[in-house]
Amino acid sequence: MKNKDVIDTFSIKDLKSPEMVKTLNYKQLSSLCFSIRQQIIEACSNYGGHLSSNLGDVELTVA
Repeated sequence: MKNKDVIDTFSIKDLKSPEMVKTLNYKQLSSLCFSIRQQIIEACSNYGGHLSSNLGDVELTVA
Protein backbone atom coordinates (compact mmCIF):
# COMPACT_ATOMS: atom_id res chain seq x y z
CA MET A 1 0.00 0.00 0.00
CA LYS A 2 1.43 3.36 -0.96
CA ASN A 3 1.63 6.09 1.66
CA LYS A 4 -1.02 8.21 -0.09
CA ASP A 5 -3.46 5.29 0.11
CA VAL A 6 -3.46 5.29 3.92
CA ILE A 7 -6.92 5.94 5.31
CA ASP A 8 -6.95 9.02 7.55
CA THR A 9 -10.25 8.30 9.30
CA PHE A 10 -10.66 5.72 11.99
CA SER A 11 -13.67 4.91 14.13
CA ILE A 12 -13.98 3.09 17.41
CA LYS A 13 -16.03 0.54 15.48
CA ASP A 14 -12.94 -0.22 13.34
CA LEU A 15 -10.88 -1.10 16.41
CA LYS A 16 -10.47 -4.88 16.63
CA SER A 17 -7.95 -5.06 19.49
CA PRO A 18 -5.99 -2.70 21.77
CA GLU A 19 -2.82 -3.53 19.83
CA MET A 20 -4.31 -1.86 16.74
CA VAL A 21 -3.95 1.55 18.42
CA LYS A 22 -0.15 1.24 18.21
CA THR A 23 -0.31 0.95 14.41
CA LEU A 24 -2.37 4.10 13.78
CA ASN A 25 -0.90 7.30 12.36
CA TYR A 26 -1.55 10.75 13.87
CA LYS A 27 -4.64 11.50 11.76
CA GLN A 28 -6.15 8.10 12.53
CA LEU A 29 -5.51 8.59 16.26
CA SER A 30 -7.16 11.99 16.10
CA SER A 31 -10.14 10.48 14.31
CA LEU A 32 -10.33 7.66 16.88
CA CYS A 33 -10.32 10.19 19.74
CA PHE A 34 -13.11 12.13 18.04
CA SER A 35 -15.13 8.91 17.72
CA ILE A 36 -14.60 8.07 21.40
CA ARG A 37 -15.63 11.59 22.43
CA GLN A 38 -18.82 11.27 20.37
CA GLN A 39 -19.64 8.00 22.16
CA ILE A 40 -19.13 9.69 25.55
CA ILE A 41 -21.34 12.63 24.58
CA GLU A 42 -24.06 10.27 23.35
CA ALA A 43 -23.92 8.18 26.53
CA CYS A 44 -24.05 11.25 28.79
CA SER A 45 -26.95 12.74 26.86
CA ASN A 46 -28.88 9.48 27.24
CA TYR A 47 -27.99 8.62 30.83
CA GLY A 48 -26.66 11.84 32.35
CA GLY A 49 -23.28 12.42 33.93
CA HIS A 50 -20.29 14.74 33.77
CA LEU A 51 -18.61 15.36 30.43
CA SER A 52 -15.54 17.50 30.94
CA SER A 53 -13.26 15.10 32.81
CA ASN A 54 -14.23 12.19 30.55
CA LEU A 55 -13.62 14.18 27.36
CA GLY A 56 -10.25 15.36 28.68
CA ASP A 57 -9.14 11.82 29.45
CA VAL A 58 -9.64 10.50 25.92
CA GLU A 59 -6.17 11.48 24.64
CA LEU A 60 -4.53 10.31 27.87
CA THR A 61 -6.16 6.91 27.57
CA VAL A 62 -5.30 6.49 23.88
CA ALA A 63 -1.69 7.56 24.52
